[in-house]
Amino acid sequence: MDYSFKPCHFTNVHHDIPEVAISKLPVFSGGDSVAVKKHLSGFTCIMIMYCRSPQYNHEDVKMRLFVLSLEDDALNWFNSCPEDSFTSLQDIVDAFKDRYGDPDSSHCATKIVQHNESNVMKGSVVGERFQDNSSYQNVPSPCTITDQIHDNGKAGTNDNEKEDHKQIIQELMLLVKNMEINQTNYANDVRALCTHLEKCNREMEIMQNQHAKEIEAMKTNHDTEISFMQSKLSGLEENMMTMKANHDREINSMQNKLLTMDEEMTIMTFDHNNQLATMQANHKEEINFMQHCLMTINEKNDKVIKDMEEDHAREISAIKVEHSSQIDAIKIQFQKFQQWSKDERNQGTSIDQEPPYLL
Repeated sequence: MDYSFKPCHFTNVHHDIPEVAISKLPVFSGGDSVAVKKHLSGFTCIMIMYCRSPQYNHEDVKMRLFVLSLEDDALNWFNSCPEDSFTSLQDIVDAFKDRYGDPDSSHCATKIVQHNESNVMKGSVVGERFQDNSSYQNVPSPCTITDQIHDNGKAGTNDNEKEDHKQIIQELMLLVKNMEINQTNYANDVRALCTHLEKCNREMEIMQNQHAKEIEAMKTNHDTEISFMQSKLSGLEENMMTMKANHDREINSMQNKLLTMDEEMTIMTFDHNNQLATMQANHKEEINFMQHCLMTINEKNDKVIKDMEEDHAREISAIKVEHSSQIDAIKIQFQKFQQWSKDERNQGTSIDQEPPYLL
C-alpha cells in the first residue's frame, strides 16, 4: 500500500507508533455508513487499548494509525486530499464520515435509504414516491406499504395505469421483502451485540472480583511489609543511637588526644628551636675554623708549588745544558766520521773497520 501522510499537518514532533496496534487495526476499504460505524468502533477500541499510555497518547500517532487502517478506495480518497488538510484526528474522522456516511446523522440515514432504493427500484415513479423520506426511521412499515399497494391497485382507470401500478406493486413488494430481511439482520446484530455486552459485563465482573482479591492480597502484603519495615526501622534507629553515642565518645577521645599532641608539639617545637640554634652556632664556629684551615693549607700549597716550580726550572736548565753538550759532541763525532769516510773513499779502501776515534 502507498501510504502518504501529506494531507496531515502534524502540529508536534513525530512519536513512535505501537507496532502491536498496527497489526490489530481494523481495515476499511470502502462501504456504506454501517461499515463506517463498525470501523470507527473497532478503531476506537484500538485507541483505548494501545494509545492510553503517555508514550503513545499523541495526536500524530492517532492520525497515522487511522491512515494505516485505510486501503483501496478509502486510501485513494485520503491520498487525493490536499496537502495539510487535517490538523487532528477529529478532522480526518469528520471528512471520513462525510465521504462514506455517518450512521448517527439523518443525512447519512437518507443516504442509506437512497442506496437501498437505487439497488431495488429502477423506475422513476418509485423514486418520486420515496423522495420525501428524510431518514431511515421515517421509512413506512411493511403494513403501510402493503395498504398503499392495494389502494393504488384500486385507483387505476386504464390499462396503462394498471400496468404501471402492477410494476410499482412488484417493486414495492420486493422493497418490503428487502426491508424485512434488513430488519431481521439488524435484530440479529442487536441480539449479538447484547450477547457480546452481557459477556463483556460478565468478564468485567470476573475481572473486578479478581481485581478486588488482588487488591486485598496486595493490601495484606503491603501491611505485612510495612510492619516489617517499621520493626526494621526501629532496629535501625536503635543502632543509629548506639553508633552516635560511640561516635561521640570517639570524637571526645580524639579531641583529648589532639590537645595532648598539641602540647607535645609545642614542647618539641621549643626543644627543636633550641637545638637548631645550638647547631647553627656550632656549625658557624666549625665553618670559621675550616675556612682558617683552608687558608693555611692554601698558603702552604702555594709555597710548595712555588718551590717545586723553581726546582723544576733549575732541573730543566741543567738538562738543557747537558743535552746541548751531548748534541755538540755528537755533531763533532759525526763531522769526523764524514771526514774519515771521505778519506777512505779517496784512498780506495773498504770501510769495514771502525773509525779510529770510535775505537
